Amino acid sequence: EATIAEPDPGTWQLPERVKRLAMPSYRYKPHDLEHLKLVVAENGGHGVIGVAAWEPANARDLPAGQTGLLLHGLYVDPDHQRKGIGAALVNAAHAKLAESGEKLSVVLGEPTTYGRFGYAHDRGAGFESDYQCEALQALAWGEAPMTGRLVYPLAFQGL
Repeated sequence: EATIAEPDPGTWQLPERVKRLAMPSYRYKPHDLEHLKLVVAENGGHGVIGVAAWEPANARDLPAGQTGLLLHGLYVDPDHQRKGIGAALVNAAHAKLAESGEKLSVVLGEPTTYGRFGYAHDRGAGFESDYQCEALQALAWGEAPMTGRLVYPLAFQGL
């Protein structure tokens, strides 16, 4: 059984394997970890077996007056997949987002995977994006924008 929690940033080191696998095209540097928000899944016998990481988006990448977050990665060790750990990480991340006052989460991902968590293309279809397709999905908590221009940071362009 896994425990889902926020790691203590002063004492917890993100394992190299998780950094590499969470999003292979994005290479974390030590200073990147200072800005990330994390929830991790730990198993006493195996240590860290999963992680969800995100950070606040830069204001220049958002419509005026809006806030947003960048999902950097969701990873579950292959030996521990299909046990609800990914769902627990996503649900914990959503709870943290809602607690911080965020009202909208947008993802570019597999519809069947993210649909399990409430994401839907119909909710994201009103947004203008270079990546507008069935894989662009959104999930809202309360009142949130239905339209706008989604601008991706340079670190994600070309992926």
